[in-house]
Amino acid sequence: MRDRHRRRHSLSDKAMRPRTSPPMGQSREGRERGQGLLLGRRSNRCSTFKSPWRCKSACVNLHLTLTNANVFAMGGARTIAEWVEAQQASGRYVFTREDAEAGLGGSKVAVQTALRRLKQKGRIASPRRGFYVVVPPEYRVAGCPPASWFIDDLMMHLGLHYYVGVLSAAALHGAGHQQPMMFQVIADRATRPMQAGRVRIEVHTSRTVKAMPVTRVETETGTMVVATPETTAFDLVRFFSAAGYWNNVAMVLSELAENIDRDRLVDIAPHVHLPDVQRLGYLLSVIGEGELAEPLASWLAGRRTTIVRLRTDLPKGDADLDPRWRLFPNEQVDIDL
Repeated sequence: MRDRHRRRHSLSDKAMRPRTSPPMGQSREGRERGQGLLLGRRSNRCSTFKSPWRCKSACVNLHLTLTNANVFAMGGARTIAEWVEAQQASGRYVFTREDAEAGLGGSKVAVQTALRRLKQKGRIASPRRGFYVVVPPEYRVAGCPPASWFIDDLMMHLGLHYYVGVLSAAALHGAGHQQPMMFQVIADRATRPMQAGRVRIEVHTSRTVKAMPVTRVETETGTMVVATPETTAFDLVRFFSAAGYWNNVAMVLSELAENIDRDRLVDIAPHVHLPDVQRLGYLLSVIGEGELAEPLASWLAGRRTTIVRLRTDLPKGDADLDPRWRLFPNEQVDIDL
């Protein structure tokens, strides 16, 4: 009886042991090959676990973890694309990286990776790091919608007081026979130029941004701050190189003159340097706008002015002094009226 009981106990132990024979329809070599693919080698053992079964279980868990991570990353990218579509559908064309992270609730790395992929596909543009613009289908070739769509939000994102100025402002007021190559902005602090697709933004610095008269202009997506015609006239002189130098400045002034108010022009004079007032008055006289120039001459008469040159980077040469404006016109100004 004892021998029979021992044989039954031994058979029961064998039944409880892990199966070492290959499954039905699969050879031992095939089973080992399958374990080798899972474990990364042909052997069914690894250095971490002595038991091949514990090793197999751990590797399966690791495989599932990595797979879930990949699926999550792919799902996050699709979610961001849908989130961007929702922004556009609601009429919002700009957002920050923080907006995307807060809206999706994913990790920063996953959100940044998905945003980078959308940018590579041309779905969004980024004129400055962390700031994104949704690109509608009609602007995919250009790579970005016009700067007027997002300039106000971009300047707010950078913490800058600004207004659209120089040739860009002149074009908005109907002056300038062609659109400027760059979108020109005047800001209270220096910042490097920005570009997104074919859109380039040029920022000039001025300490008088807050004092200069401006107006709010409606855009396709909201509003933006634009220099008044009087402010634009002074900015054309102050940033004459950005405006295409004096011949082009005179041309734009001649087209802008009908929108300039002479009294408002004098109101701005105290906020700019006296030489700029002298240069603007001289140019207005050259283009035949004496009525606009007269109040500036009267304003200058009560102040101590110095003799200046039209172009400070050139010698006065043989130019005769203009006594009214106390200015040497050391560059000939030619315009086609």
